[in-house]
Amino acid sequence: MAAPRIIAKKTGGKCKDWTCPKHVSSCHIFNRIGAKELNFESELKQGRFVVGKCTKCHNTNWPPSEYCSKCFGELSYSPVKEPGIVIEWSSKDGQTFGIVEFEGIRVMGAIQGTPKQGQKAKITNCTFDGSPKFTFSVF
Repeated sequence: MAAPRIIAKKTGGKCKDWTCPKHVSSCHIFNRIGAKELNFESELKQGRFVVGKCTKCHNTNWPPSEYCSKCFGELSYSPVKEPGIVIEWSSKDGQTFGIVEFEGIRVMGAIQGTPKQGQKAKITNCTFDGSPKFTFSVF
């Protein structure tokens, strides 16, 4: 989740520490992503992983944003295309975590099964509980 952008009312500039409740109380917090971020989060809570695609240049944008990172065009969100490809992984104490690439974006999460580099993977679970969480299975 992107950090909120902050516009300071009293200081006339950016907040020095947006996590400090005392400092933030003197500022106006303005989340530029707004409804699109909430849409991303609500989709994850429903078990659907969506990514933003630019309506002008068709660039896939990750992490979620209000505008395209290449041309500043508007984004539309749609489900990620599967399968993804296992890029790397690590196992310890019976748990495997790794990075899987979908449509040019890389996502970290738990992996079910024994992965191999370049192996296909699909999303078996995704949710949002304060931050995005993903589980993949390899085939």
